[in-house]
Amino acid sequence: MRGLYPKLGHISVYEHQHGRPLLSALVIRKATGRPGSGFADLASQLGFEHAEENEFWEHQVGEVVRFWSADDPVMLMDSAMDQVLKELGSIRRAVRRLAARPGEKG
Repeated sequence: MRGLYPKLGHISVYEHQHGRPLLSALVIRKATGRPGSGFADLASQLGFEHAEENEFWEHQVGEVVRFWSADDPVMLMDSAMDQVLKELGSIRRAVRRLAARPGEKG
């Protein structure tokens, strides 16, 4: 199972970058019925502020279930569009930086 944990982290980062709740919240330890400590650590690295780890985890589970069980194509498209707009903004900034370089020919 240890080889799976980094992959779960990548999934959570990807979901967070796309404006969705942390899908890996659904992965729990068999013995405890709770996520491992890596879940809370990653949430902190992603900038989530939470007073109590179990409360944060339970909230994320609820958000995952709500988001992925919603029969709302607009909500799903909104999260995808947020990422597209973010990428377009990055491209725009890169083009402006390139255009602002004096004396360079393309």
